[in-house]
Amino acid sequence: MLELVDVRRVFRVGIESHVALADVSFEVGAGERVGIIGESGSGKSTLVRLALGLDRPDGGVVRYEGTSVAEMGRRDLLAYRRAVQWIGQDTGGAFNPRWTVRQTMMRVNSRLCGLSREEATSRIEGLTARMGLDPALLDRRPGALSGGQRQRFAIVRAVLPRPRLLLADEAVSALDVSVQAVVLNLLREYCEDEGCALLFVSHGLPATAFMTTRILVMRAGRVVESGPTAQVLRDPQHDYARALVDAYTYSEDA
Repeated sequence: MLELVDVRRVFRVGIESHVALADVSFEVGAGERVGIIGESGSGKSTLVRLALGLDRPDGGVVRYEGTSVAEMGRRDLLAYRRAVQWIGQDTGGAFNPRWTVRQTMMRVNSRLCGLSREEATSRIEGLTARMGLDPALLDRRPGALSGGQRQRFAIVRAVLPRPRLLLADEAVSALDVSVQAVVLNLLREYCEDEGCALLFVSHGLPATAFMTTRILVMRAGRVVESGPTAQVLRDPQHDYARALVDAYTYSEDA
């Protein structure tokens, strides 16, 4: 479904340059849940921007179902925007603070879904209930909601167009641990039930291990280890991956 082949991204400031991604290759198959884990500055966010078509690689190619994202025309790009949705860490950026949540959802419907008002209302309220939220909260503005409520509404907003792939970029890192567990369970349940693929980007191994079936470990713009989640946890090969797993194992034992 999503494929990155030898992707390279270099940022230049004056005469200096920084290689954010160096020949990164991987793919996400239909219905697959893939995790990308790494420290700050490892290139995770740059990778997400490329996957969303918000930036272009300096080398290599990002493809969706065989078509280069950078070369998509307007119609194909709109279809891509429906098929691939993003959930970020900053839920404030997902909502207009002057609108109610319902108004934001209806705006998403008009741009990406095309449902009638009655159909959209039914789907929005159904997804809201599925996320464990009272549909009455739809008529509040984002500032009147808790962080956990906003993040669950961010998931509703992302899945409203029935995407085939979700990009979750540090989607729970700003939440309390107890709220993280609720949101992660709901997101994983949705992906399993709907057959929606997931690219889960995080700096935390526990959440990534719970959410994914395959993991890529990044460091300094490169993928240093990849494999089935259980295999990487059981027998990491790279020193950095081993350090992550050792820390994870220690926290589990504690």
